Amino acid sequence: MIEVGSKSKEVICLVDFMATAAELSAASLPENAAEDSVSLMPILRGDKLSSPLHEAIINHSISGFFAVRKGQWKLEFCRGSGGWFDPKENAVSKEAPAIQLYNIYKNQKEQKNVYKEHPEIVKELTDI
Repeated sequence: MIEVGSKSKEVICLVDFMATAAELSAASLPENAAEDSVSLMPILRGDKLSSPLHEAIINHSISGFFAVRKGQWKLEFCRGSGGWFDPKENAVSKEAPAIQLYNIYKNQKEQKNVYKEHPEIVKELTDI
């Protein structure tokens, strides 16, 4: 049973639905299906995890830009929003940095780009 009001800082992704649904229904997935999917059941049960379910999550926007999310960090490889929402890439100055780094625990609205202050995080996420 999931405890009311429980929270998790675990990084998850929509692809995890497949493995979670398979575990809930006791179904076996073929070896070549949902390779990136991880069951969310340990989180939902409140199990203590010895390591994150995913090292990181890679996102790809409708406009073709990538972002990497790991723990509290989100690195975006674009100048704008990366998609349909403002600021759109073509509306952002070409002089704006081509990457954006946010600590989303402290800055959920992604308003302060801290890529200059954390080059080691930028390198780590870029390497992923």
